[in-house]
Amino acid sequence: MILSSYSTGAVTSLTSFAGQISFTSGTVATSYSTGNASGSSFVGGFVGYNVSGTAASAVIAKDYSTGQATGVTTVGGFAGYNGNAIIDSVYATGATTLSNPLSSNPTGGLVAQNGSGTWTNSYWDVQSTGQGSGVSGTGYSTVQMQTQSNFAGWDFTNVWQMPTGGGYPQLRLGWDFTNVWQTVAGSPNPVLRP
Repeated sequence: MILSSYSTGAVTSLTSFAGQISFTSGTVATSYSTGNASGSSFVGGFVGYNVSGTAASAVIAKDYSTGQATGVTTVGGFAGYNGNAIIDSVYATGATTLSNPLSSNPTGGLVAQNGSGTWTNSYWDVQSTGQGSGVSGTGYSTVQMQTQSNFAGWDFTNVWQMPTGGGYPQLRLGWDFTNVWQTVAGSPNPVLRP
């Protein structure tokens, strides 16, 4: 289980499974990534490859990815491959590209390839990802992605917030800044206390 975490670094795989979380079969919630991901196959801005032993035993919820995803095949803005996880209330905005632009290999704004997984209330930016279609979720323009009323079913009281001055939704996080986390001047991301 991965909860309330983030990643900002770039991830590169010489083979398969590239993403801020390369391979998962568990729960990931209230987390985000801003780093780029690149690899051969099953590349996603957030998750490269998701599969669980039991149908719908994995849940990926209330997460987002803004980094680029680049690969040879099966490249998604949020996830390269979703085997059978429940994906709920996530979004992706990073450019999603194949290394060979003439290839017909699977790509998707949110998920490139889906097994028997399900998704609800999940979105991608068709302009910034460069993906007009996908096997899951709903594609919106940049303006639509920055409009709170378009995020059906999202909890903007406890989980999400729209940034002052405009932009994409951000997690409220609810992190413990007294004992665990601290802010650093000039950085948009919190860091662990020593």
